[in-house]
Amino acid sequence: MNSKRFLSDEERFFIQMYYPELRTDLIASLLKRNIGSVYNHAFAMGLKKSEYFNASPDSGRLKKGDRRGISHEFKKGQPSFNKGKKQREWMSRESIKRTAATRFKKGQKPHNTKYDGYISVRNEQLRSGQIIPYKWIRISDSNWKMLHVFNWEKKYGKVPDGKIVVFKNKDSSNCDVENLELITREENMKRNTIHRFPEELISTIRALKKLKRTIHGTQQN
Repeated sequence: MNSKRFLSDEERFFIQMYYPELRTDLIASLLKRNIGSVYNHAFAMGLKKSEYFNASPDSGRLKKGDRRGISHEFKKGQPSFNKGKKQREWMSRESIKRTAATRFKKGQKPHNTKYDGYISVRNEQLRSGQIIPYKWIRISDSNWKMLHVFNWEKKYGKVPDGKIVVFKNKDSSNCDVENLELITREENMKRNTIHRFPEELISTIRALKKLKRTIHGTQQN
């Protein structure tokens, strides 16, 4: 792999797979990129280090007991100061009166409550670490549905059990019915496994997985 500015599909897949659990400097070395570039691309893809990595010696984080501000944190089982008390028992009359104007009234909804038909974009992180933005549409209060599924069912009816709606061009932002197709979960799994990559890349991925297991085994010992 070269040091060009933009990521190739192989480099993007590599970072998505291994950034959560490998040191960033090691990833940068394997990809022949500078560490800042790897950090920037990982941030853009919404990737974070895993809990396993953060608890390992490879993480530069402070361990429990050394955290700044720990003396001000709630301890396990510690109740809040106002638990079981009425408001007048821990607030003055003046404070209660002053805050009355900003309280929610019965039946009142937040100012940012959405309307039926509103479309929002939510990022979903796959097990590989890849971040995919999906569009959701509000059907009714507290009832949302993925827009591509909504559009499919609007034209063809309810999605049968065991099948899912996917994007023909893999662009999750294009929810037009013409860009959608109905496939089985088995077919979807085949399309998204390691076997869809060239043999050379498959060999590299397998070798890196073996390296990853070796590194983790060494850390545990």
